Amino acid sequence: MITQPLHTQQCNHTGSAVCANRGAGHALQPIQARVAAATPGKWVDGIVASVSADGWVGIRLLAGPDAPSLLDPADGAGTVWVWNHDDLTGTLEAGQPAAVHALYNVLASGRDRISVIRL
Repeated sequence: MITQPLHTQQCNHTGSAVCANRGAGHALQPIQARVAAATPGKWVDGIVASVSADGWVGIRLLAGPDAPSLLDPADGAGTVWVWNHDDLTGTLEAGQPAAVHALYNVLASGRDRISVIRL
């Protein structure tokens, strides 16, 4: 069972405090938000299992038709790991409901939508 991420993502700060990357795991792009909203059947519900200051979030998935496609076969625990550039410890906490979009790398928590990279 995987209990924590196996590697860390690197960002390009190019000498400033602001990351130069614009891909998944950084700012949610408008098109990414729109396509996720347009495919509501692809959200997989879960509960936040853990949140770390380095951007990693573990989501324990609930049963659903798309849940198996999000899971690493080596992790029989039903937890999917996602990463975002920001420290999400002020936004998410363990035990909180959340959802992961099975197609478009978006994490939903309440009204918040966060671009993520899935491990």
